[in-house]
Amino acid sequence: VVWSVRPEDLIREPGGVVHVGFLLELAGNHGGEDHAPLPGCARCRELYRDLVCIVRWAVPKESTECRYDIEPFDASLHYEGSPHTRAEVVLTLRISHRQRWDAPVDTVETQCLHFVEQRLSQLGVQKH
Repeated sequence: VVWSVRPEDLIREPGGVVHVGFLLELAGNHGGEDHAPLPGCARCRELYRDLVCIVRWAVPKESTECRYDIEPFDASLHYEGSPHTRAEVVLTLRISHRQRWDAPVDTVETQCLHFVEQRLSQLGVQKH
């Protein structure tokens, strides 16, 4: 399992793009089979459930100023880079303001992201 982060941006008219949160993606290697994996197969669903367990452990249990939303399972296989890379199942965790989802990112969201990153590091999950 590896993780990466990208910004969540909102396009506003006028005013351009506003950075409103973070999308933390956990990717688990489908692997372990003799045949090509099939999107949405039993192994994909099992791997996604495992990723959900990891994320639920990593987010704070106490109330915070951030909102943590797990995107629904997309029943897809993801390939990073070339087609020869391994198939991955991806879970996306959205980190945003609790009250105003469209408010610009501030130190609160950044701190919430760092908390989750530190917890993932405690588990030995590497940054992609």
